[in-house]
Amino acid sequence: MKKLLLVALIAAATSSAMAAPTTTLQVKGTLIMSACVPNLSNGGVVDYGNIGIGGLSATDTNQIGTKDITLTITCDAPAKVAFTMMDDRSDSLHALEVETADGTSSTSASAVSKEFGLGKTANNVNIGAYNVRVLDAITDGTSNAYISKSTGGAWAVGSGFQSSTGDAMTTAALGATVTPVAFTTGVFPMQISAAIQGADVLAISDDTILDGQATISLVYL
Repeated sequence: MKKLLLVALIAAATSSAMAAPTTTLQVKGTLIMSACVPNLSNGGVVDYGNIGIGGLSATDTNQIGTKDITLTITCDAPAKVAFTMMDDRSDSLHALEVETADGTSSTSASAVSKEFGLGKTANNVNIGAYNVRVLDAITDGTSNAYISKSTGGAWAVGSGFQSSTGDAMTTAALGATVTPVAFTTGVFPMQISAAIQGADVLAISDDTILDGQATISLVYL
């Protein structure tokens, strides 16, 4: 047994000595022909105004309505570009059925990545959730379908509901296809729908601000 152990130790030491003492640095990037800038209407603010606690249900989910906002992507030359959304308040998401203006809904139980957090109360209770839904994709004045895909997936006609995890891209398609189209100006009308928990659960004793926030990033295709 002692001889076998000695051989094993010698073999291990030899293998270590023969390993190449190098590693590799790679510097990558892409020189692009155009630069694009995203911009949201109303300064990116969706304001639900004052919501009276006394008018809320004590135990049921409270739908607080739908608001419109528009994302415009402007490029200095035609470019194929998509956008992603990342929830900056994901730790405040409370799973709720959030109804949109046309009666459809995103339900966190089946699609948690389709809802965003609305902030927390002073006693650290998650207030609720909102969803972001794309209604159209207008590129250089022409209405097109909007398409989406997750990391590693294929382009498909979008459901409208945007992912809150930052790993799904949305852009405009070429005609009735699922092929991204190059554009100089892309306009994406959106609707924001929100809901909050029952007043008893929130246990609010002072004014509380809704604090939803998401980051939109561009991805060149």
